[in-house]
Amino acid sequence: MAQKTLFFVQPYVVRKHKLMASGAQTYLSSGEALEAGVDLARRRAGIVVMSQSYDTERQVMSRPTVLRIHGRVPDDWTIALRQAA
Repeated sequence: MAQKTLFFVQPYVVRKHKLMASGAQTYLSSGEALEAGVDLARRRAGIVVMSQSYDTERQVMSRPTVLRIHGRVPDDWTIALRQAA
């Protein structure tokens, strides 16, 4: 089983009083993703930094693991972070 871990930063913006996902960005390491999350948090309503494992042979992705949350994000992410703790 060949596993690969991907790291994502999902920014959120406020449009018409609602949080909306903006384009997610992919990074090669958790350190890069966490650093980008801090930087983006200065300009966005909220940020979710997460990792996700991918089985390249079976082409199956695991559930995302929340690494950090900055600012305002949808409730589903805050619940996921609390459950992981």
